[in-house]
Amino acid sequence: MIVRRYGVFAALLLILVAVAGVATVVSRGGERLVVRATSKVSSETLRDCLASGLGLGAWQGDTHVMRASAFGLRVAVADNGHERRIGLFTAGGRALSSGQSSALQSCLAAN
Repeated sequence: MIVRRYGVFAALLLILVAVAGVATVVSRGGERLVVRATSKVSSETLRDCLASGLGLGAWQGDTHVMRASAFGLRVAVADNGHERRIGLFTAGGRALSSGQSSALQSCLAAN
């Protein structure tokens, strides 16, 4: 009876240790900032250019702090009146694709 109780306890403990070991090996990404940029382009122009170039959904927030996202990509734009600060966040910190990078560069250079 006591041996059976300790055997069940030991088996549960072994399962718990195995699950914890797998959890530490498998990385859990989360969003990471991969690009930070500033631009003198107006908020409206930047918003429209980024939305079309990166395939973003609807923008949320006001003109001072806007954010939009697409699958695996989130864009935040903060406007302090003098310049716009842009942050691009990706799931797990993956690098931008070449298409996303070129779309961002063209938006930053837009007038």
